[in-house]
Formats: sequence, C-alpha cells, structure tokens
Amino acid sequence: MRQCYIEITTACNLRCPECFRTQEVEQRRWTSRHIGMGQFATILDHLPPAGILVLHGIGEPTLHPQLPSMIATIREMTKFDSVRFTTNALNGDQDYWKRLAAEGLDSVTISVDSLDPVVVQRCRSGTNVDTLYANIGMISRIFPISVTMVASSNNVDDIPSTIEKLSRIGEIRVLILPAQNQRSDRSAPHSAGLSLEQQESLASYVESANRTYPSLDITYTPASFFGLAGGRCTMPFLAPTVTVDGYITPCCGMHETHHYQNSSLVDRSFSDNWSAGPISTWLESYLDGAPEQCDNCMFNPGGAAHQRVIGHSTASDPTPLVRQAVEAVDRGQADEATAMLAEASSMAGGNAPDIYAAAMILNSTGQIDLAASAFIIALGCDKDLVLLRRIAGTGILGEVTKRLRRLVLSRLLASYKIGLITMVAGIWPANALHFPRILRGVKEWCLDTGAPYRTLSLPTVADYPPTLRNWKDELIAEGASAPINEGYVAEIPWVRLFHRCEFIFLNEGIALHDVVADPRDNPHSLEHDPMVTARSGRRVMVEARSNNSLRVAEAIMMMGARTHHYGHWMHEYLPRWHFLSQANIAADVPVLVDAGMPASHLDALKMVMDEPRNIIFVEPDQDVRVQRLWVAPNHAWWPHGFGPDFMMDSGYLVMPTASTLFMRDRLLRHVSPPSPGSPKRIFVLRKPAYGRRLLTNQDEIMDFLKERGFLCLAAEDLPLAEQLALFHGADIVIAVHGSCLANGLVCRPGTPVLTLSQGFVSNSNTWSTMMTDIGCRPYLVCGPVIEARGKADKHADFHVPLDEVRGALDRLGITP
Repeated sequence: MRQCYIEITTACNLRCPECFRTQEVEQRRWTSRHIGMGQFATILDHLPPAGILVLHGIGEPTLHPQLPSMIATIREMTKFDSVRFTTNALNGDQDYWKRLAAEGLDSVTISVDSLDPVVVQRCRSGTNVDTLYANIGMISRIFPISVTMVASSNNVDDIPSTIEKLSRIGEIRVLILPAQNQRSDRSAPHSAGLSLEQQESLASYVESANRTYPSLDITYTPASFFGLAGGRCTMPFLAPTVTVDGYITPCCGMHETHHYQNSSLVDRSFSDNWSAGPISTWLESYLDGAPEQCDNCMFNPGGAAHQRVIGHSTASDPTPLVRQAVEAVDRGQADEATAMLAEASSMAGGNAPDIYAAAMILNSTGQIDLAASAFIIALGCDKDLVLLRRIAGTGILGEVTKRLRRLVLSRLLASYKIGLITMVAGIWPANALHFPRILRGVKEWCLDTGAPYRTLSLPTVADYPPTLRNWKDELIAEGASAPINEGYVAEIPWVRLFHRCEFIFLNEGIALHDVVADPRDNPHSLEHDPMVTARSGRRVMVEARSNNSLRVAEAIMMMGARTHHYGHWMHEYLPRWHFLSQANIAADVPVLVDAGMPASHLDALKMVMDEPRNIIFVEPDQDVRVQRLWVAPNHAWWPHGFGPDFMMDSGYLVMPTASTLFMRDRLLRHVSPPSPGSPKRIFVLRKPAYGRRLLTNQDEIMDFLKERGFLCLAAEDLPLAEQLALFHGADIVIAVHGSCLANGLVCRPGTPVLTLSQGFVSNSNTWSTMMTDIGCRPYLVCGPVIEARGKADKHADFHVPLDEVRGALDRLGITP
C-alpha cells in the first residue's frame, strides 16, 4: 500500500468556516475524542505495510496527549517507511517537537492559509499568526517541512504576501490546493471557491514565484493533480483513511462511515475489509459510476465543481488518428505520424485500450517517441479507469520497455501531471516507492537551511597538462584548466539512502545530488541510474525498492550508483576520503557501503581510511535511515551517464593533484618495495565478460607481448595487495583502457604506462593527468573503433594494429 491515514483525534483548536467539524460544533452535534492506545495498536496490526503513514484526519494531531508514544509504537513495528502528519503548528514548544523527531517522526506538513492577522480569521479562525510564524521557523530547524495552503476568494489576494514571508524561513515545499466544501451538505460548491480568472491568475503567479524564491518549491494543484482531466479521481484506490473509531473510508472527502456500512479495522483485517464486503462493493460501484457526492468535490477532475471552475468540453475521439499514425509508420512516414499524434493529443474522448494497443505496436517497431505520445493519449482517454483496471489486473505494463516508461513519465513530470504519474506508478510492484523529487546540490541546500557545511581549502580549478600523447609523442589533447568541485564536508540530518544510489533523500520532496544539481548537468546524466524513472529539469522521479529499513544514528556515506565498478570506486568515490579525513569524524562512526562490492573494493577502502571503522553493508532490497549523515563530494565533474553522441569535455573527470597524492600515499603504506624477482613488464588485459570496450585482437597482442617478456594478467583475478605490488614493481605497464589503470596510482616515477584505446579518448585525462602528477610517462596507442553507436561512443569495441604496439615498444627501447 502506498499511503494510509489514521485519524488519531477529532479535537481541534481552530474553527475553519468550511470545515465539517465546525458545522457540527455549531449545531452542538460534535464530541471531540482521541483514539485509545490499545485500539491504535490493533489497527496497526491489521494494516498491511505502507510507504507512508499519516496521523491525520479531521482533528489536530498534536492535541492527542500520547502522540509521542504512538510514533514510537509505529517505529517499533518497522512496517511503515515514513511517518508524518499535518498540523496547524500552534501547539508544543521546541522540546516537544524534538521529542517527536527522536521517536521517529519523519516530516511535518503545516497548514498555512495566511500570515495576515485579519485574513487568517476568515480562513482559519482562531489562528495566532505570530505564534504560527515563529513555530514554522522553529519546526523547520528540526524537520524538513512542507506547507499546504487552501486557496479561496478569502485569501487569494494575500497569497503573494504569505509566500514572501515563508521564503524568509528557508527550504519549504508549498502545495496550494483549491478550496473544498467539507461541510455535511456537499450539494453546493464552496462558498468562497475561486473563479476561472482567479485560478488562471494564481497559476501564473506560482510560475513566477518559483523563479523569485528559489528556496521554495511551490506547486498549485487543481483537480487534474488527482486524476485525469474530465475523468475520475484515483485517490480512493491509493490512500485509505481509518477514522478515530477504527472504520475504513476509501475517500478523503466522504468521511461519513455509513457510506461503507461502518467497515471496522478493529474487528477485521485490512484485506478482509478491502477485498470483500462493503468497501469492495463501494469501489466496484465507483468504477461503474462516481456517486453524487463526488460531483461538487474540487478534487474530482470529472465533477461539476471542477468543470465550473476550469471549463470542460467533450473533445473528439483521437482513436482513428492514432490508428492512422501506426499505418503511416508502416509506410515509413514517421513525420506524418508525429503530426497525427500531435493533433490527437488535444482530444480527450476515445477507446483507451485500443489506443494503448497502438502504442504497443509503435513500441515494437522501435518508434519509442511516437509510442510514448500514443501511451499518454491512451491515459488521457481512460476516464472510466478501464485501462487502469486492465493493466492492474493483468500486469500488461510489462509490455512497456524501461525506456518507454521513462519517456512517458518524463513528459508527465515536465507538466507535473501527478494524477497520471500516480496512476501509472501505482501499478508497479508493491515494494517499489515512487516519488517525484526536487533536485538540489548539497551546498545550496546546506546554506539555505543552516545545516553544518565546512568548506575545505582546496583549489577549485585543476590544471591538466598536455600529456595526452600517442606513442609517437604526438600531442592529442591540449592542456587546459578544468573546474573541480569545491571541497567540503557536510552533515545532513534525517536522510534516507538506498542501495547503489547517489541520491540523498530528504523527507519532504528534496533529493540532494551534487552532479545533477551542477549547471554543467546534461540530459544524459541520469540515463543509466537504475533508480531514475523520469526526469524533467530539476524534477526527478525515482523508483526505490525496499523490503526492510535499517536505522543508523550516524554514518559516513560511501555509496553510489557505480561503486561496483573498480575504476569509478578508485577515482570517483574513494578520493572523497581526502575530504572526510579532514573533518575529525569520531572513530566509532560507521561507513555505509553497497553490499555486493568485490573484495578488492573493500580492501582499497580499508587502505585509504588507514584506521579501523565499522562498515555497514546496505543490501539491494533495503533502505537506511540516518539521523546524521557525513557527506563529501566527488572531487571532479562525474556525470552519471553519457549517450554515444555526447561529446565530453576532456576537462571532466580530472582528479586534483592533492587528491591524487593523498590516494597514492595511503595506498603505498600497504605496498612492499619491489623485490629483485618481481615482474618488470606487465600487460593488463580486459576480459571478454565485460561485453563492451573490448580489444578485438587482444589475443594477438598478448602473444606478441609474451615474446617480449611481459607477464599477461587480468588484474581482477588477484587480491588487491598483489595487484598493487605488480604495478609498483613494474618498469613498464601496458593496459587495455579500463579500470585497472587506477592501480597506476602506485607506479614508480618515470614508469612508462601505455594505454591501448580507441579513438574516442575524451575521458583518458582521468588516467593521464593522474600518471603525470605522480611522475609517470603516460602514452596512448590507439586503433579504430568497431561499429560505433554514435559520434562519441567511448564504449565501442576497437582494434589496435600490432604494428602500433611494436612501434611503441621499439621507440621506448623495450626489446625482447
């Protein structure tokens, strides 16, 4: 289950005019009550595991006297990934909120309709704005917070002022919702609902405010946020609510339990209630036709209330155009098909399964872009959730390739159609957590929030010398200066990490990632990250799988998407210890690493740390929650992935001299001096099992080098200590371009290192600059690529003519 709400109290210290509770209090029909701890424990036992548990309903959660104990009880069960609630933030001092954090509360959403003392009484009567504003600041220093704001004619003119005041506090996610009639009689629209002009003006303001206030992430969510335009709300299938009396209600608006024949979670398990009986009957009837109570719900994109505000007209059927597009592709007229689908995308009526079938045909022909367009049209036509039911029942989404799924979600994410994203993502495996996030860099986030951030006095520019030469001593690349990341050590509170994932997830819509937050970021930089399902600018959607959670009070992060690759581990991750070693981190703070790394990676980590520390392995099906995370950056610009046409600047991936010398010093402490009988000439080959960037005539070259007295080996077959000893003792090293060159860190000054490579050598400065810094002599011996996939396919296989290798050795005086 993705999310569940538990109403722990019906008491409240405010009287919001449009609230159901306020009306009942005025009619003297309301009795405030708290859920008991015994009943609460029973409900928790009967609920299935869920991504998010929200302790919120009609009342104010902080009025429950046992709230800290309830959070502790939830955390002891470990079946819920995140615990949070929405509050008016008028109760509790700093010690109270710190206790909630200590018990395991992840995040807080604060209701703020206005910070003006007059306006607020029209919206949330009883609010003291001075107390509210002070408490928002105080709570934001304990938790990542978000703010929900209900927009109505009572406060719409005051929203810019409220936003400006919130921006002074720091990093806040703001969600603006349309005013909703929550009174018992929902046959009439909200008495202060926004007009079409007001909605359009508000949407325009939000767009400009996001540019004006970079510390805020502001989203305005009309009903299309919750479902398909003109269609049906999807929330009843995604976020059930348990009332203070233990009854289940699938709809957040229809909270009267008699609609569902008082289905109790105290007496029956969730599955018994949800899959059979009154709840199941109600959901089936909802799929056949929404009840009349939905008509004036502002969260229902097909209801009259929503249509009155935004205007809705029945569009034409796009099905024939989509079919014609498929026929056009068969005729080889892709441009004509693109135009047809563009026209069809403006239509809203049609047969969703038929259009989906057409999308799958386009996908099977390799027309991924056209398939994505048709897939989105199919979703837009699925007003009665026919396609959703079919997909959910048969697993048909398995037909969708990962690339197509990413493209579809990226387009939806670009327009922030969360209802559609939720619908598509909601049918993926139950243990996958899907959430959009805003990308931020660690430094900018720390400066905005005041989190500890220590800048280290290292150069921000690395000079890479003109040493990229071939064996004929011909210059291949000019020397230049490359910008490198500012050295720092940061302490990030309350984070969540996943196996082989570079992101640092904060609780409220933020993901920290230095690479993707860098201005040099490019469209390919997340293409190969297994966590990312969609990206649009600074918004990213991730698919994170977790069957269990590990909780750690304090830890050092040494995890990432490519820690299992030796070259990346040695050049991208381990040099971070150069920064971490300067932070005086207590010796009992453990290091987090990805489970499954080869033994050589762990040996290298222990050598570079040069001190005993506990190592915690994060498993593939696990996430880890850390109260205090120590983080250091990549030393250089390491984008996450390149397409075969991406021309990478040769200044990328350059390790600063200080980091190179640090790594060399730490490794050499564990390498013995070369013995008289150690091999002096070594050739490090590349195994065919890697499946890419292979030297196609490797066997021919290996036979030739054996005649010249070379020891030929695959470095990964040896323990790390033996690998380093061989490199350190060699008088000459020849290696196929790959991770093994990282061991060149321990070569003796003056050693020639020949890299056999193909023509796309844009990342060869990774090794040549490192070799030059330690006094070695790097050379390239290049050959043509075999079947390159693009103009800069650095992973293409290649062939190095034997005469090139022979000429290089003759020039260096390496005789048999």
